[in-house]
Amino acid sequence: MTISRVLFRIRKYFAFRRKAQTAFAVHSPFLYELYSAMRKPKFNNTEDKMKLDGIRTKFSQCCHTISFDDPGAKGGHIKTKAGMVFKRTSKPQKQSLAIAAAANNIQSREILEMGTAFGTTSLTLQFLNPEARVTTMEGVPEIAEYAKKAFSETGIESIDLQVGLFKDLLPNYLNEGRKIDFVFMDGHHKGDASEEYIDMLYPALSDIAIIAIDDIYYSPDMVEFWEEIQKDDRFQTGLDFFHFGLLIKNDNLQKMSFKLKL
Repeated sequence: MTISRVLFRIRKYFAFRRKAQTAFAVHSPFLYELYSAMRKPKFNNTEDKMKLDGIRTKFSQCCHTISFDDPGAKGGHIKTKAGMVFKRTSKPQKQSLAIAAAANNIQSREILEMGTAFGTTSLTLQFLNPEARVTTMEGVPEIAEYAKKAFSETGIESIDLQVGLFKDLLPNYLNEGRKIDFVFMDGHHKGDASEEYIDMLYPALSDIAIIAIDDIYYSPDMVEFWEEIQKDDRFQTGLDFFHFGLLIKNDNLQKMSFKLKL
């Protein structure tokens, strides 16, 4: 990440902190319960937590060299240690838990993750939503291999890992006629691409559904996209947690948006 990008994010973070609110600002029972669940997420059992902690430690310390072409916003050819890629691409556990708890709060049965990386957030989504069908898509085959190992080593066989570009995989997934409850968009961090994916996803969303979008302050382009999509009448609520945002489809809610602390 360039110095200018780092400085941009720092400025945006301090601006966010000045405006961020707590649970006292959220009056809707639906939003209050959702926010409360995200602030105090937990695994269903200790075994799941231990499995995931072991995988995260293993990947963060991995010294194997990985070489690949990045199809996302960063682009270019990357050759470095797998542990470095894991630290850069994988969500911190606290954030993954909060996102998975949001999916659980609306009783998700169909979950789509766009951007598998090393599979740790995929596993968190499955652990906190054991009755859900989790489909995850990864554009880098070399990274997808690590996710496959993570699923195998934790004994999770139910996650459907699809390897390829979102623009190629998403139409086939949507053509299956699924009603999607929860989407986590964690890849291809460009505003125009994000808007295109949302347009594709929206007709397949359940009556009450959430789209979680990662890195909404990744760049000026993503900030502009995030600010505009919150005005979209297809979604009643936008929740901004800085590191990610939630778009909520629920006709029982009034049009509103919040910046909230986790």
